[in-house]
Amino acid sequence: MKLSPGKRKRLESVSDSRGVIGALAVEAGAHCIKVLLYYALSDAPRIMDRKRAWVEGVDWKCAGCDVPFFLEIVPYQAGVDERSPEFARCKRSILASAMQEFSQPRYCVDVLKFGVPVAMAYVQGSSASDGTFVRSRARIVPIVVIKRGLNGAVARRGKNQFHAPSLSVQPVDTVGAGDSFNAGFLYKFILAANLEGFLDYGNTVAALSTTRASGTEAFRDRQHRESLLQKARSLGKGRIP
Repeated sequence: MKLSPGKRKRLESVSDSRGVIGALAVEAGAHCIKVLLYYALSDAPRIMDRKRAWVEGVDWKCAGCDVPFFLEIVPYQAGVDERSPEFARCKRSILASAMQEFSQPRYCVDVLKFGVPVAMAYVQGSSASDGTFVRSRARIVPIVVIKRGLNGAVARRGKNQFHAPSLSVQPVDTVGAGDSFNAGFLYKFILAANLEGFLDYGNTVAALSTTRASGTEAFRDRQHRESLLQKARSLGKGRIP
């Protein structure tokens, strides 16, 4: 993948700052560090090396500051539409490569998170959908999480695997739903709730975010927010506070 001079300069700047990001965030009051890593098999070797070094620098800094490190893999492939069957066919290989790499102990990842293709017909029978891949990675990483959209979310810790169904709502705008799931999941993670609670609260916050435009407006409407949280409580979802 050819980088423009501007993108190359930005990557070099971010790479050089990797050693202070965790410390600065913790100093600012962060209770955990969450990173989105865009990962493609089409990346040039030097770009892949920089991404590995950057992640390793951040997670060791997290370990030094005694805060959890939450790494989410965002797969892509240069020149391929992410909604296409072609991307669905290569996505499994991209995720397998990323998971094989970042589940290594040297990265000190506490929660390793990735998604499955939205159009599951493209990957029917794959290990990403049947749970095999989750079980294999869970032997190394403390917690593995898969978001499955309308099908809820799956998490595994050690030998314990849980599925949490999504909360049924009338969506208005799905922008930011994934980030909202992350926020809810991490909130419960920091409070040391049970794994089912992590998933349920993540699903509930994600569902709430879709009920208003822009991914944040639903959180500003207190009455609306409390109404949906009450619905979640009535369903017994994850000890919603």
